[in-house]
Amino acid sequence: MPAQLTYATLDLDAFSDPYGARVGNDRPDSLTARIGLAANYQSAWQDAMGFTRQADLYGIASLTREFLGRNKWTVSGERFTTTEEKVWAEIGAGGTYNWNDGRYGMYAKLAAQTDLDDLANSYALSGNLAFRVKW
Repeated sequence: MPAQLTYATLDLDAFSDPYGARVGNDRPDSLTARIGLAANYQSAWQDAMGFTRQADLYGIASLTREFLGRNKWTVSGERFTTTEEKVWAEIGAGGTYNWNDGRYGMYAKLAAQTDLDDLANSYALSGNLAFRVKW
């Protein structure tokens, strides 16, 4: 069961944008905890030509919680507050397939995240697909 705790801060001096608006940040801190589960299946075999082939499939499920979650910005004297959702859930699956002794490989990943307080209106979907060649 993997777990993470991440603290991030932004030390940003106030500045003026190209239009002369003064921009500043009053609270640039983030404290995020993540806990999850992962399942993995790996297999390797020799093909008819004697080359090694490998397959690796995995699935993940995790919960992420932001403890600080608010940033206050000032732009030309107007205050703006960004509010990050407190608890997010993520599920995902992916895998790799390598052949010809690892010379060629493919990678794919799909993931979905949602805020547990507003499932229908606050979500993210992502995917990656890659092909690799070693020479």
